[in-house]
This record gives sequence, C-alpha cells and structure tokens, in this order.
Amino acid sequence: MPSFDVVRTWENPESFRAQSIVGSFTLLDCKLEKRFKGSLQIEDEPWQIGVIVGRSGTGKTSIAQELFADAYISRFDYTHKSILDDFPESLSVGDITRALCSVGFASPPDWLKSYEQLSQGEKMRVDIARALMLEQPLIVFDEFTSVVDREVAQVSAFAISKAIRKSQKKFIAVTCHYDVVDWLEPDWVFTTDAMEFSKKKRQRPKIDLDIHRCSGSLWQQFRQYHYLNSDLSPFTKNYIALYKGKPVAFIAIMKVKMSALYYRVSRLVVLPDYQGIGVGKRLLNWMAEYYTSRTGLPFTIITSNPQLIRGNLEGWKIMHVGRGQRIDSRNLAHPYTASSEKRITVSLRYLGQNVRLKSRI
Repeated sequence: MPSFDVVRTWENPESFRAQSIVGSFTLLDCKLEKRFKGSLQIEDEPWQIGVIVGRSGTGKTSIAQELFADAYISRFDYTHKSILDDFPESLSVGDITRALCSVGFASPPDWLKSYEQLSQGEKMRVDIARALMLEQPLIVFDEFTSVVDREVAQVSAFAISKAIRKSQKKFIAVTCHYDVVDWLEPDWVFTTDAMEFSKKKRQRPKIDLDIHRCSGSLWQQFRQYHYLNSDLSPFTKNYIALYKGKPVAFIAIMKVKMSALYYRVSRLVVLPDYQGIGVGKRLLNWMAEYYTSRTGLPFTIITSNPQLIRGNLEGWKIMHVGRGQRIDSRNLAHPYTASSEKRITVSLRYLGQNVRLKSRI
C-alpha cells in the first residue's frame, strides 16, 4: 500500500514587496509549509486506470511525484516538422500510427503537422500516444485535460480509456477536473481535497447521436479532415451526426449502377475531437442498416481509414484488399476509383447486424 507524507516548504524572501506582505498580514511567525499525508490502497487487487483528482494546491503533483517518480510524465519535447518524427527512432511507422489511432487521432493528413500546429485536444492525444509507446509499465500523466475544452476533454478521456484498456499499461491521470473522472471509468480514485481513496465503480455517460439529412454545403466543415480532401459528388445523399446539438460526423452515400444497383459510402468523416469513441462506426452501421432494411440493396464502403481497416467491423464482409487495381466490374465491392490507385484500400459489404434505429433522421 503506497503511503506518503510529503512536506513542501518555502523561504521568506528578503525583497521589499515580500516583506511588505509579511508585515501587512502578520506572517513573521507563519509556518511556510504544506503537508500532504495519506495512502493509496492499490495493491489489493489488479487495476489498470487510476485517478488522482483535487483542487489546485491540494498536493496532486507532489503526491504523484513522491509515489511514482520513475513513471511521472508532465510533457514531451517536440522538435520535428512532423509529429511522426518525434516518436523514438526504434518504432516503425505502423507502430506509431497504431498508437495514434488507438487514442482517437486517426487523421493521416494531420500526422504530417508539427506539434505546434495541432489543436490542444490533438496535442493531448499525441502525448498519450507517445506515453503508451514507452517501455515502462506505468504511466502517471499530470495536468490531464487541463488545457482542453471541457466537452472535448470528456470525449478524449473516453478514447484514452479505451486505448489503455487494450494495452498492457497501467495509467494514472492527475487532474484538477472532476468532469473527466466518469469518462475514464477508473478502477480507483484518490481525492486530494479530502485525502480519500475510493474503488467505487464509475459509470460513463452515454453518447447519444442525432442523425439528420443535410445539404452538401456542410461538407466544407469536414472536408479538411478527410484523407482525400476532395470535392463531394453532387449525386450523394448527405447526413450529419449531432452530439449535444453540435455536428461531429458527416457521411455521404451514393447510389451506384453497374451490373446491379447498390449503395456505396462516398465520404465518412469524424471531427478530430470526437475520434476514438466509436462515432464513425456507429454512424456507418446505422446508415448501412437504414439503407439495406428499406431498399434491400447491398451497402458497401471502400476505405483507407486506419480506424475502419483495423477496427474489425462486426457485420461486415471484406470483399477486397489492395491498391485500387481494377477488377471485374460486376463485383459489387468495386475497389477502384480515380484517386485510389496508389492507396491501400479495403472494400467492405454490410451483411446486417440488426442495428436498432434510435436516432432521429
């Protein structure tokens, strides 16, 4: 059972301003120290995610550094033009991109940016991805979600929690924000406000999506986040997914006639702040079920998206894997497009999984 008794002291400066405060507030005999004492009961049973949370000045960082000095992380150095090159040289490109995807940063164009060009939410996910690639079994991450918009922080916490659970790592988030605790679904929480330890099971809030038909003009809000970054066909039917009234994902669907009729996803984009929590898969499955159940026609997608390729989509059948070489046009999962000749693509066909159509459309 890790116990701590941390004392932090500081001196009384000799400057005029400091001595003015000492005199004004009668601080001459005041003890200039803080003491944090307690224990974390984390050795009784296996765990993977923990949280040290409390108001500023209650000892979170001091406790984390005292108990987990070898695992403590506050920041990484970033010096390259692409974040890919900031990862250790011993890692392959595949290792790096898998780590980035696992924490919900699955936008290949943005992988080419420098760290400074990323949003605050993207920076945090890159930091966590780098931490996951360290050889150490425990990661203690300070200032968790501190500089991120609170809604984005919650969604990011969920994506990071999923990534941690799939790894062999243990992770401790050190934060002053209570709003991310339930989204992390930790095995234990230590609150520094009262120096209390709890193993109470946390329930993550639900993520409800509303799905609506929309005009192609909304594509402009999502275009820069798609790996093709190209214009939208005027023949698509377009849909938007809203979370708490905000657009978070876009899907465009085209009716194709070759030797037979079928529907194909033309574009599927999730905004970076909402990646890694299953929004894209849910929207894709919802639309696939909606179209197949109402039209009886096949529903397919051709994708280079790493999350979909590696996501082991249930209810879908892989029809083709390749670099867009031409095949018999009678194949309903035709993998060739003018812009896919050099990209690795996967063609998938929806087989059905009885998705419950709860969202509005």
